[in-house]
Amino acid sequence: MDIRIIPLGPLSSNMYVVRRAGILYVIDPSVDPDPVRKAVPDLFDFSQAFVLITHAHYDHIAFAREWSELLKCSIYMSPDDGQLLASGEGNCSSIINGEVKFDLPYKDIYSLDHEGVEIIKTPGHTSGSVCIMISDGDRKALFTGDTLFSGSCGRTDFPTGSSAEMMSSLKMLSTLDDAVEVYPGHGSHSDIGTEKQYNPYFL
Repeated sequence: MDIRIIPLGPLSSNMYVVRRAGILYVIDPSVDPDPVRKAVPDLFDFSQAFVLITHAHYDHIAFAREWSELLKCSIYMSPDDGQLLASGEGNCSSIINGEVKFDLPYKDIYSLDHEGVEIIKTPGHTSGSVCIMISDGDRKALFTGDTLFSGSCGRTDFPTGSSAEMMSSLKMLSTLDDAVEVYPGHGSHSDIGTEKQYNPYFL
């Protein structure tokens, strides 16, 4: 499994391009695809592709349509976040880059039935927030969006956010194996073992 971190989205959000066994996953497509394709052309040799969204905030979906059109693939997102797309307040574009209303043709991410990919429901930052686990042999990579950060967690004061749901989601994630790698929506990557030891929200 080849994981490329592209921390160039709005608010320095992390977009991930992951290739595993000839399959390409673009997670939280917040960066214009043209410069990415030029910078890492080796990744774009694939047999199948998916665009996966952890939650519907502008800094994680800004270029979702462009990636979907480039890769000729579907966008997958939780329908619980669908209500946020058409509102600048809901998708937070109004406080980041001016109001943007999205009309994205997406599929229910829970309908994604793909070997080695697990969608974990983790509301809190938004009601439709998910974490995406991709496995390759014994290696497991968890893409946490704005639920879990290295040493911290996401805000809960945006529309549909909930502190109680966030703490419940974090408690559930803390039961994962220590070796699970953590790739958050902002900041550096980590692993569950490190977060259990140092993240105060895991206590």
